[in-house]
Amino acid sequence: MKPHTFLGANAVITAVITICLYDLSKQPLSEFVQSPGLNSLGTYYSNRSILQVAIYSAVLKGITIVGAMGLSLLLFGYLIPKTSSEILYFLGIAIPISFIQAYGVKYLVPFTDLDAYYNEVNTGVADSLNTMLTIVVTYFGIKYVMPFL
Repeated sequence: MKPHTFLGANAVITAVITICLYDLSKQPLSEFVQSPGLNSLGTYYSNRSILQVAIYSAVLKGITIVGAMGLSLLLFGYLIPKTSSEILYFLGIAIPISFIQAYGVKYLVPFTDLDAYYNEVNTGVADSLNTMLTIVVTYFGIKYVMPFL
């Protein structure tokens, strides 16, 4: 597995998750999924195209992953996780980076249409969970699914 493959696959998975959230926040699906956090994203999503939201999300997640790769190389000697124990160490680096980055975006980037989301959801925890999900799915997808394709 190469670093650019890991980063690219993570960007695609992040974009797909964002597109799913985008679709879930729109009518008529939002009537079936009753989530205050998801409903609070409605104004943000309504002011942007689905492609724009997916690109923003993938770029921000890419910054998190590149930061985690750099620290992982510095601390542990590998850029990307290749074993299940390495994925745990990698997550231990990526999750705090994601948490800090989420609050950085909250306070430094003026998206006023995200204020309802910030009031409803702990943005650091939500972004950290999203980072954990994308990294684990990327790791297992590349390690176990890609060899069959």
